[in-house]
Amino acid sequence: MNTSNVKNKENQDHSPILKSYLSLVSRYGKIHRKNERISVLCIVLAVCLVTAIFSMADMGRRAQENYFIRTNGKYHISLTDIDQQLIAMIAMRPDVALSGWVYQGCSGSLMGKTVSFAGADEKTCSGLTEMKLAEGAYPVLPNEALLNNSAMEQCGLSIGSTVLVTIPDGMKQKYKITGILEDTGNLQKADVYGMVLSEEGFRSIADENAAEGTTYRIQFKSGANVQHAITEIKENYGLSDHQISENTALLGLTGQSKNSLMQSLYLVAGILVFLVLLAGTVMISASFRTNVRDRIQFYGLLRCIGASEKQVRHFVVLQGLRQSIKGVPIGLLAGQIITWCACLLLKSVSVQRFSEIPLFRFSAIGLTAGASVGFLIVLLAALSPAKKASEVSPVTAVSGSTLQLHTKKAANTKIFPIEICMGIFHATADRKNLFLMTCSYAISIMLFLSFHVMVVFLNESMPALKPAAPDVSITMGGAVLDRSLAERIQNIPGVKNVYVDNRELVCTEQASADISGYADYTSIDIQLEKNADDNAISSIRGLLPPGCSISDKRLSNAEAQSSFYIGAVFIYGFLIIIALITIFQIINSMNASVSAHMKQYGIMRSMGMSSKQLRRMIAAQAMSYALSGCIAGCLLGLPLNKMMFRYLIAEKWETGLQIPFAPLLLILLLCLGSAVLSMLRPVRQINQMSVMETINPRD
Repeated sequence: MNTSNVKNKENQDHSPILKSYLSLVSRYGKIHRKNERISVLCIVLAVCLVTAIFSMADMGRRAQENYFIRTNGKYHISLTDIDQQLIAMIAMRPDVALSGWVYQGCSGSLMGKTVSFAGADEKTCSGLTEMKLAEGAYPVLPNEALLNNSAMEQCGLSIGSTVLVTIPDGMKQKYKITGILEDTGNLQKADVYGMVLSEEGFRSIADENAAEGTTYRIQFKSGANVQHAITEIKENYGLSDHQISENTALLGLTGQSKNSLMQSLYLVAGILVFLVLLAGTVMISASFRTNVRDRIQFYGLLRCIGASEKQVRHFVVLQGLRQSIKGVPIGLLAGQIITWCACLLLKSVSVQRFSEIPLFRFSAIGLTAGASVGFLIVLLAALSPAKKASEVSPVTAVSGSTLQLHTKKAANTKIFPIEICMGIFHATADRKNLFLMTCSYAISIMLFLSFHVMVVFLNESMPALKPAAPDVSITMGGAVLDRSLAERIQNIPGVKNVYVDNRELVCTEQASADISGYADYTSIDIQLEKNADDNAISSIRGLLPPGCSISDKRLSNAEAQSSFYIGAVFIYGFLIIIALITIFQIINSMNASVSAHMKQYGIMRSMGMSSKQLRRMIAAQAMSYALSGCIAGCLLGLPLNKMMFRYLIAEKWETGLQIPFAPLLLILLLCLGSAVLSMLRPVRQINQMSVMETINPRD
C-alpha cells in the first residue's frame, strides 16, 4: 500500500473538513472546556434556582389546597336565599362541575351532649363539604343518619344501631346509624357530636336557625374563570353581593380570589417571580459577557477569514444554546431533587400529618419556568454579547490585543496605595461589568429581604403552636371547677402537664393555690404525652362532673401545625436556596472578572508588582463590587420589604413595621463573606503562574 495514501487517510481522519463556520462552535467548546464548564454551571444554577423555587411553591400550593379542601370543602362559591328555578338554571351552566344544597345550623342533643346536624345528598356531601364517610353507607331515608367516630365510641354504638336524638323542636326522634363520619377538628374542638342526614331528613327537623347555615355550593370546572362566572350570575339573576360568598382559601390558591389579602399576596408573588427570573437572567448574562470578552481575539480571527457580523452573532447565540442543551436538563433535575428533599423532610416528620404532600411528582410549573430561563433567557442574554462580538474588528486579532477597556481617566492614586486604586479602577472602569456585578449582589439581597416578609406572613397567618398550647381544655360554662380535679387529672397515665385558667402549671393542689392565688378555677388546660391515645381522654371524661365540656384540640392543633410546617419548610427552603445560589454566583462572577483581567495582572507583575500587591488589588476589586452591590441592595431591598410588609401584613393584622435587622445583617455578611471567598482561587491561580503564562494565558 502506498505510504502517502496512508498518511493522507490519517490526516483526513484527524482533521475533518470544515463544512461551515458554525461547526467551529462544538470544536471551540471541546478545546476550551474549562470556560464552557463555567458557563454551563451558571446555566445549571440559574435553572436550578428558578425550578426549585417554582416547584416548591407549586408543591406547597397543592398541599395547602388539599388541606383547605379537607377542612372547608371543595367548592368555589356558595349562594344563599335563592329559589329552585334559579338553582336549575345555574346547575345547567357549562362551567359548573358540581353543585348542591348543604344544610347546617340546627342542633339537638344525644345522651346529654350537643349534636350538630347537617344535611346533603351523597354526591354533594362527598364532593363539596369537608365531611367524609369513613365506613358504612350514606343515609337515604329521613330516619337514617351518619354519626361521627368519636360519638360512636363514646356512646358505644355501631353501624345498624338505633339512637334516640332530641331534635331542634325538643321532640325525640329515632335514627338508624348507616355509617360512620370521620372526625373533624371543629367538632372535637367544640366538643359536640356531628350527625349527617339526607336532604329530606334535615328539612323535616329544620328550624329558623337552618336559614343562616343553609347554602347552595358550586364547584366550577377546571380552568373556568370564577370571577367572570360570579359577575355573570349576579347580572343574569339579579343577585346581590351578600347572597354570594367565596371559598376564599381555595380560590386564593388558584389565583382567582378578589379578597384584599389575596390580592396583596398576588402582588407580592408577582414581585418575587420577577426577582427570581431577574436573578437567573443576570447570572447567565454575566457569564456570557465574560466569555465574549475572553474570546475577543478569536472573534477577530473569524472576521479575518471572512465571517460577517451577522455570522459572528449567530455563532455566539449558537454557543449559548449549545450550553443550554447541556445545562438545562441538569438544572431541571437538580431543582426537582431539591423539591423532593423538602417533601421527604415533611414526610419524615409524620406520614399521616403530611399525607397531602405530593411525593416524587414533577411540577409542570417549575419545569416550564426552569426551561424558560434555560433557553429563552439564555437566548436573550446572548444577544448583547453577540452584538459586542460582531463589532470586533480584524485588527484586534492581528494585533493580538484583547484589552477592550477604553477609559478617559487613569486611576486616582492620591488617596489609597496604587494596588488598591488599581483594584477599584478595574471594578469601576467597565461600567457594564460593574452593573452586572452590582446586580448580582443587589438582587440576592432584595430576594432575601422579600422572602423574609413571607416568613413574617407565615407567623401571622398560621402561627406555630406555643409550647404551652393545650391538647384538651375543660370548662363548665364559666362555673367553678372542683379544686381537686386538676390534681386527679395530672395523675392519669399519658397526661404531661396541667394548667389552670391558663396560668401556672399544677404540681399539687396546694402549690397551685399558693402560686396563683386561685383556690378555685374555671378552666383546665391539659397537655398529653406524644404517645398518649384515646384512653387518656376517656379517663379524663370519667373524672368530669355533669355539665363539663371537654374540648379535644388535638386534631385541630395537628391540622394547624401541619399547615405551618408546610409553609415553613418551603419558605425557609427558598431562603436557603437563595443563600446558596448567592454564594456560587458571587464566587463565579468574581472568578470570571479576574480571569478577564489576567493579562493585565501579568503585565503588572512583569513591571515589578509583587504578589502581595496583586492580592490587595484583587481584594480591592472584589470589595468594590461587594460594597456597591450591598449599598444598591439595601437602597432597593429595604423599601421593597417595607412595601410588601405594608400590603401583606400591616393592613391585615395592624402590625407595626419591623425593620429586618437580623435578615439584613445575615445576607450582608453572606455577600461580604462570598466576596472574600471569591478572591481565594484567583489569587492562588496568579501566584502559581509565571509572568509569561499570565501575559499569554491559555485555557
